[in-house]
Amino acid sequence: MITDFRKGDAPAEFDTDICVIGSGAAGFTVAEHASGKLRVLVVEAGGRHPPKGRDDWLIGEASDFAFTGFESGRARAFGGATRKWFGQLLRFDPIDFEKRDWVPYSGWPITPQDLTRYYDRAEKYLGVGAPEYDARIWPRFGMRDPGFNNADVTPRFTAYMPQPDFSKAYGKALEANPSVDILLHAAVVQIDLDAAGQHVTSVQIRADGGRQGVVRARSFVICGGGIENARLLLASNAVMADGIGNARGLVGRFFQDHPSATTGTLATSKTRIIQAQFRKLRRAGVTYWPKLALTEAAQRRGKLLNINGLMLYDYAENSPLTRAKQAVEAVQARRPASVLRAGLRLLPHIPEIAGRLGHTVATGKAPMFVPSQVMIKGHVEQIPDPENRVTLSAERDRFGVPRARLAWRIHPDELRTMRVFTELAGQEFHRLGWGEMTVSPWLNQGVDAARTVIEDTYHHAGTTRMAASPADGVTDTDCRVFGTDNLYIAGSSLFPTSSYVNPTLTIVALALRLSDTLRKRYAPL
Repeated sequence: MITDFRKGDAPAEFDTDICVIGSGAAGFTVAEHASGKLRVLVVEAGGRHPPKGRDDWLIGEASDFAFTGFESGRARAFGGATRKWFGQLLRFDPIDFEKRDWVPYSGWPITPQDLTRYYDRAEKYLGVGAPEYDARIWPRFGMRDPGFNNADVTPRFTAYMPQPDFSKAYGKALEANPSVDILLHAAVVQIDLDAAGQHVTSVQIRADGGRQGVVRARSFVICGGGIENARLLLASNAVMADGIGNARGLVGRFFQDHPSATTGTLATSKTRIIQAQFRKLRRAGVTYWPKLALTEAAQRRGKLLNINGLMLYDYAENSPLTRAKQAVEAVQARRPASVLRAGLRLLPHIPEIAGRLGHTVATGKAPMFVPSQVMIKGHVEQIPDPENRVTLSAERDRFGVPRARLAWRIHPDELRTMRVFTELAGQEFHRLGWGEMTVSPWLNQGVDAARTVIEDTYHHAGTTRMAASPADGVTDTDCRVFGTDNLYIAGSSLFPTSSYVNPTLTIVALALRLSDTLRKRYAPL
């Protein structure tokens, strides 16, 4: 059942077994897989759809490097940030879980083997089967590995979830689940503790229009994302002055994203070969995107971070692809004169576009158009830095909760990894006879030069990191907040390190693992 908390006939008090705060990938997964014998109430600050225009609730403050992820990377709605993402999935590499002596604060308190069966379940749940994520995918499409030596760089594929919007993929099933209730337009503004500060008794909720309410539960799971999870813990300071789980001052620290930028340009006459090898491939509803990644051996040898790169292409003003994009943009802008001009420019290219799209439908291989430039774009792992952190702003949102303030900076080793990866990829392209790579000049000019180039990728992680002891993190290996007996966290804020990998597959795997824990701990005998 789904209820709009703004409406007067909605109750103001709720009692349940598990209160799930947030309805993104983590919240959906926990609600669906922990329910059954347990009653679950999903509390979502937004409605069925994201608000039109700018959402004041998502605004935050950022310092140092430019950061767009407060608003661009999040959504206040049923389905959370899955309303905005494109569905890329990939497992973490084994090295990502290790304590690496060249990566400060690295090391997970669980092993890759602890997640293997949950990765298997997550892939099945998300509809991608059991992809290999490597060069074994090419033969499925009648293609061969072009001969990468795999010493320094190696092919890595992401798999796209067929329906990335969880509200569309799983919303109806969740609404029909007799053990699950969904409360929309109910922002959690405070977590209430008992006098000892060890047990969550309830959470306070607010709605636009002034409605207030309370949710009581046997256990609570915060699923608000890498920024909101930390913000809510810090803002819940009525009993614990520094916030819940923050006795060691670690809540909000170790914030990570995946810094991204174009790192090199390839001078080549083999554009068709490169495009054919690195274009998207689709079969049985699943799309695969071939990329390159730094090998484990190269990381160890060079004391480098994990990184991958994708091939990008620029197109001339008069190319069919550019003309098609201009026509689409004109239609979206609803300017008849612009639509007419763009349509006339596109008209001579329609036969070529139609032919290439027909080939795509028949083969599952993305269409190719002649590019004017070939580039590589890197997405790099960040060092967990305690000074990269979420704190509370002096400014408050409309419900009176302090907004999030983010300190986010780039480490020289992240830039060094980008540069070396680009050099190694260039050496491999040269060996294959594909061209000559030029590393982007800014990579040799220090951190200040990177400020105008680096982009964030909305992969917020690390702010409530999982650890073996309270001295090293915010939650234990069961995702329970240290110092509490019934407060849990799900999502990428748990990640001690975050690889270069799109986080959602690991978010779902950890949420499935947490769901098993909750069922064992709270389900009636």
